[in-house]
Amino acid sequence: MSLIGESLRKARLKNGLSLEVIEKDTKIRRRYLEALENEHWDVIPGRVYLRGFLKTYSRYLGLDDVSLLAALNDVITPQEIPEKEPHLQKIDLPTRPPRRLGMILGLLAIALLLGSQYLYEHYFTAPKPSVINTPGVKPPEVNTPGENNPNNSSNNENPSSSNGDSQLPPPLQEDINLTLTIVDATCWVQVKDDKNIIFEGTMKKGEEKSFTAKNKITFILGNAGVVNVKINSSDLGILGNKGKVINKTYILEDNELKEIKV
Repeated sequence: MSLIGESLRKARLKNGLSLEVIEKDTKIRRRYLEALENEHWDVIPGRVYLRGFLKTYSRYLGLDDVSLLAALNDVITPQEIPEKEPHLQKIDLPTRPPRRLGMILGLLAIALLLGSQYLYEHYFTAPKPSVINTPGVKPPEVNTPGENNPNNSSNNENPSSSNGDSQLPPPLQEDINLTLTIVDATCWVQVKDDKNIIFEGTMKKGEEKSFTAKNKITFILGNAGVVNVKINSSDLGILGNKGKVINKTYILEDNELKEIKV
């Protein structure tokens, strides 16, 4: 047995992590995590999945995934784990409708459109108001801006408009905007709003992704030392060292962005 499984198990126990917690964070099923630690390679469906699970698991634990993948190549051969070909399901596509049926449907659509327009113009459009002059009744006066009008007294003006020191409240922040930029190597990333996972996967050097949430956003970085983080207009920079896993949560409260300490 190589040292791959032993290295994974020791790192997990050292960090005080259970397989249930890692399964929830990485979305790798527990039986596959156990297979990696016990080096039961045949349990994992295919070499591509094996390398992907090992890479994600080792980065989550803060281990050198490049060395572990190189060690994996030394202990297995491509023939040991055959790739399972996907099962292709035949789908019967609907046949094209006859040309005459298409013409009939087109005429019906045009007739429906014309009928709807007629009903709207004759029954749903409000008539324009007209002015009726009744003998002995003075028509209402229309006040024109700029004319002298006793009703337009300066006492009715908005007090705040005459006070040059009045201040408007700051605009409300409606969303949380998160931008992640990979400055070196690669990093496994998971981003969640207050209900669902928005993104989960590995980002490469030079790649940048932006995410938006309403009231709460949580992100996990498997290699924090290579990620520049920006929240709304605040550039937080790099939040950790290479190989370090961080878990950050931010919420909008009282029109202010706040970090929740885990």
